[in-house]
Amino acid sequence: MDSLVYIIVGVVVGAGGVGAFMLLQRQWQRQTLASAEETAKLIIEEAKKEGTVLKKEAEVQAKDVILQARTESEREGAVRSARPRG
Repeated sequence: MDSLVYIIVGVVVGAGGVGAFMLLQRQWQRQTLASAEETAKLIIEEAKKEGTVLKKEAEVQAKDVILQARTESEREGAVRSARPRG
């Protein structure tokens, strides 16, 4: 009879241990998922900021190229105007 009690107690304790392990595992998975989602949000925000910066830099470079081309064109026009026609 004593051995039956020990077996029943062992099964109950074992089931409780398995249940506690499963509960802790689910909680750990939720925390890991939440952390991964937060990291993903931060990466996306940083990428958007970097994209905005790159876009602005490209716009500045394009305006610089246009300004250089305009200046060169004006310079060439001035040289042509200064040449005697003849």
